[in-house]
Amino acid sequence: DDPDDLNSWGLYDDDLYSLTVEEIRRLEETDGPWGLVNLSLATHPPYGYPPAACRKHQGEFDGTDILYSVKCSARMVHELVTRLAGEGLLKDTLVVIASDHLSMRVSAWEQLTAGPRSNTFMLLGNNLVPRRMKVEASTMDILPTVLEAMGFVIDWHRAGLGVSLLSDE
Repeated sequence: DDPDDLNSWGLYDDDLYSLTVEEIRRLEETDGPWGLVNLSLATHPPYGYPPAACRKHQGEFDGTDILYSVKCSARMVHELVTRLAGEGLLKDTLVVIASDHLSMRVSAWEQLTAGPRSNTFMLLGNNLVPRRMKVEASTMDILPTVLEAMGFVIDWHRAGLGVSLLSDE
């Protein structure tokens, strides 16, 4: 309702996560399985869109440092997952944290391109064994991996154009 809650891409992440918690609470009251997907925008290039809540923890945003936005985004995601777990809202739940693409040219470009680059893809919950996997993959592999992590059995561990990263394929 408040135009200050929007940036040129959409909601600020603090408002998005508040709505996410409300929606998960509502969904938990329903029968049957449910899914919820949201897209955070705090780290969107070129400078990010950190919400006002970031200033409480990090000081003022200079308007150009993408790493300010990255730090804020990581903290907010951690707080969201911790809050949901603390309220018991992550039972029988798979949480997926994923980037949709590598970063474009931003203020930290030289640091980002100095070494190997990769997308973020994390799965939390559903009795998954904690581990770090280093495999050749692409964002195409997210769909079959999420399906298998949710307990679906898919032919040849494949869906769409991807292969589940939980398989040996």
